[in-house]
Amino acid sequence: MSAPRSNPVAIILAVLLLFSIAYNISLSGKLKKDLTVKEVVDGDSIILDNDQRVRLRGIDAPEEGRCAAHEAKIRLTELIGGKRVHLKNTIVDSYGRSLSHVYVGSIFVNAAMLDEGLARMQDEGTEAHEVFSSATNHAREAKVGIYSQQCRTTTPPDPKCAIKGNIRSGKKQFYLASCEFYNQVVVDTSFGDQWFCTQSQAKKEEFTLADTCSR
Repeated sequence: MSAPRSNPVAIILAVLLLFSIAYNISLSGKLKKDLTVKEVVDGDSIILDNDQRVRLRGIDAPEEGRCAAHEAKIRLTELIGGKRVHLKNTIVDSYGRSLSHVYVGSIFVNAAMLDEGLARMQDEGTEAHEVFSSATNHAREAKVGIYSQQCRTTTPPDPKCAIKGNIRSGKKQFYLASCEFYNQVVVDTSFGDQWFCTQSQAKKEEFTLADTCSR
């Protein structure tokens, strides 16, 4: 009986996985644990005094120009701007970015941003998962930051612009007032949802009519 053939794809994937693990271990060892924040880029990214750019691991703050983005950057600056921080659980993501749990004194900065509703949770199951979940639930219940009515609403600010542009799982759809479930659709302007006055405006932004609407 001949020996089973090796699967070249599986071998390549295994090698890549081992390389990724080794690289992250190497980076964790080389990156200093305590550094001063030279610049706060936005609500979840900083530049350290060794010019290392670090993203706060497990959270996602609104991009510039979106609801609560300005407040998130200001708050992160208040927390760690110009201060010495401690980095923990640093890894590199698929985009080559360093991701860390960031502490200043006894404050877990990533969790603090979630607790104040200035970022949403993207934790992948680290030791911080329960802390992140608790902070997120608190912000939701308090309806602060990205969970406030300023950023999340089902009612149009202008009755003449009542078309809901909604992004979920990367899919961009718009809902007319006549669409089924229209009243339940939440427009989250912190993370790309928009209000439109006309269907043409929605289509120009690459939104398509929702599947639950009549064609």
